[in-house]
Amino acid sequence: MSSNRFTSQRRTTKLVFTPLTVTCQLNVANPNSPAAQEYDAYDDSYNPDHSVYPVKIHPAVMALDKDGLGFPQHVNHLLSIGSGDLVWYLNGKAIGTVWNARATKTGEGDFWIDTQAHDERGTLWIFKNFNPDETLDLCFKGTFADWRTQQVIVIESDHIQLSCSSKAPDEIKITVNKEMFEYDPFYDTKLLYDYLTARGISYTPSVAGKQYPLDVRMTVQTGRTSIRTAADLLAEGMSVQIVRRGGDTPLTPGSDSAPELVTFSFPIITLDCRQIDNNEYTIQLIKDNEVVATADFMVVRHTTMPSVELTKPMRGVDIPYGEEFYDNQAFVVAQDGAQITYPEAFFLIKWFTQLWKTSGQTPAYDTAKAWQIGEVLQATTKGIGLLENVLDTRFDVYFELEEHAVMGRCKDTCIESSSDPNYETEYYFTDENNNHLII
Repeated sequence: MSSNRFTSQRRTTKLVFTPLTVTCQLNVANPNSPAAQEYDAYDDSYNPDHSVYPVKIHPAVMALDKDGLGFPQHVNHLLSIGSGDLVWYLNGKAIGTVWNARATKTGEGDFWIDTQAHDERGTLWIFKNFNPDETLDLCFKGTFADWRTQQVIVIESDHIQLSCSSKAPDEIKITVNKEMFEYDPFYDTKLLYDYLTARGISYTPSVAGKQYPLDVRMTVQTGRTSIRTAADLLAEGMSVQIVRRGGDTPLTPGSDSAPELVTFSFPIITLDCRQIDNNEYTIQLIKDNEVVATADFMVVRHTTMPSVELTKPMRGVDIPYGEEFYDNQAFVVAQDGAQITYPEAFFLIKWFTQLWKTSGQTPAYDTAKAWQIGEVLQATTKGIGLLENVLDTRFDVYFELEEHAVMGRCKDTCIESSSDPNYETEYYFTDENNNHLII
């Protein structure tokens, strides 16, 4: 007897993991040997001398596993040490083609790279003194394997500058540790923490990434003496002030003219990058009521945008006749292909629908209808135009996405005096601790 039964064709299905979010930030780990040194031509000496105090630069490689499968947060120990997999670059060239490598840390040569399987893997040690008035661009590139997806992840660090300046015997100089800082709200975990906390969502911000409270450190050099504390600066009869580059009016922290300046007290400047677009500053070193040295630095805002090709409304299914309401949600995807869980924290999302009118003599799109701002669309079918004519049954839904504007203090106006109802004054909103509310 024949059997009315068969086995279907097979389709293979696999478990898909969320791509890791990976960052790599360079940290100068030896406090006795910063990335900048000075050369004294009068006694042919370096400060610091890298043969005694080598420069130690650690590439902190951090991975965020959104699936929570136990992938380690610190992944330096997983970096591949195969040929060409772990490379430092000087001015765009592999460091081994420019300087001589050491076989061991205590051997002979200009640099040594730690390749042991621990959290220090990839760390660069520099034992070479730089040429006077030389500036070198340094970055790190490496790879590691994601055991969940069997894919090789390629990482590239930020860039730092190695420099050596010539010093005169009695020169007075002021420097900063960040001459240019690029603020990217998309990688600001403190910004995301504030957004989620305000909505009652628990979130622990990572130490990795760029966060809006930015600290810039000042150092004063007078002759061969480094001044690093406010007390020592005062003892030398000096003070500091900060102005906008090209200006001469000192900025006051928290003032209307400098709301982004949180604190300014030697040796630390704290800035709120949320309130900065592209700002340039000059620090002035004052002695005997005269400016004796200056240092410039700038903060630039650049927002990483999502993938244009993958970002779209989440749902595209038809709706039954008689339905009064229509809703949708923004599906926003990062450049690496991962869904951005809270896109409204970083981007302004504006919803639109546009009816395709076929009831007229010539079918054409109607004027686009603007709806809410945010991750979710909630519209009425009547508002879309679907119930005005039975022939008009199709519409497009889309949203416009743009980076949030630079933030500022929340303020309003009020009547100052009952005797003059036309006179208004501005006032700022603050919290219970008198801190300004930033929107």
